[in-house]
Amino acid sequence: MSIDQQFQQVKSEVAQHALEWNERGALPGDLIARLGSQGLLSREQSVFEILTQVESIAQVGPAVACALALQGLVARAVLQSEGPESGDALQDLLWSGELTATLGSREGLSPLMLEKTGDAFTLTGECNSVPQSQAELIAVFAQDEDGVISAFLLPRSLPGVEVLPGRRMTGLTALGLADWTFDRCRIDASALLGSYGEGLKVYAQLCEMRRRAEAAVQLGLGRRAYHLALTFAKTLENGGLPLTRQQNVQFKLANMEMDLDAGEAMMEAAAALKGEKRSLRSAELRLFVSNKMEQLFCNLREIAGIESSIEGSACERLIRDFEATRALFEHENALCQAITRQLTAHL
Repeated sequence: MSIDQQFQQVKSEVAQHALEWNERGALPGDLIARLGSQGLLSREQSVFEILTQVESIAQVGPAVACALALQGLVARAVLQSEGPESGDALQDLLWSGELTATLGSREGLSPLMLEKTGDAFTLTGECNSVPQSQAELIAVFAQDEDGVISAFLLPRSLPGVEVLPGRRMTGLTALGLADWTFDRCRIDASALLGSYGEGLKVYAQLCEMRRRAEAAVQLGLGRRAYHLALTFAKTLENGGLPLTRQQNVQFKLANMEMDLDAGEAMMEAAAALKGEKRSLRSAELRLFVSNKMEQLFCNLREIAGIESSIEGSACERLIRDFEATRALFEHENALCQAITRQLTAHL
């Protein structure tokens, strides 16, 4: 069976169980592992192929798409980091899907504190409201007494780590949130992402991938919204005629499709670039998609009318998922800005 056929089976399963997982408030624990065993998130895939899969999954299961986006985000950063050879096995596990990972965020914006003793480290602090409550690994940034920032990939089984359920998310309930606490955790150099003191470099890689992942999720939700708006325009009537006969509705639908196509073209172009140009295009992509998808969902509300406010309807659920996704990424954007200030304060 080809990768495309396997992916379509995965997408069908997500579509079938997305509502059930949201009601339960958790994704299946082995979901990412199964996706990895079927070829998703493999080393052979390009960044654009991963983003395209995330976009497609977002159309049927936004929470799963966010989980995949975070998995690809951390995994790609691990592969890009020139860490010690002992980390190769961890990279293989991460990309095979046998381990899930996420990026730690700090609501208090106080950095994790790091003590260096020889080749080992001691870590203390908290990461709050971390997406993917079932994640086995977390990427964190820690600061030593000299203000030097380093990045680490840490397992939840590490002695001194406690993982507790965070507050329940509105909308993307299946994604889940967790609070990670590190109480003088002893870690060695094999947990480093990159080399000691390269936290800013690794962070830049994570931010770049996160921007593209955010765009992919929102484009997937936008594509679903466009098809839903088109369906409403064909079936709803005004004055005895379908809405598709009204010029203002035609303009709205045309603009929705044009913005989606433009966003996907920008995503492909950003993935093909390297270095500073790719970082700049990723930032532009995130800004363009965020603004355009906000307008696209406004158009959906206007076309769907009262249907968009009926609780539990497909339209209302989609709008709720979109708003939850935006809130999730806006929270991350605010943290990114604060963490950037912390990372650069000692330069």
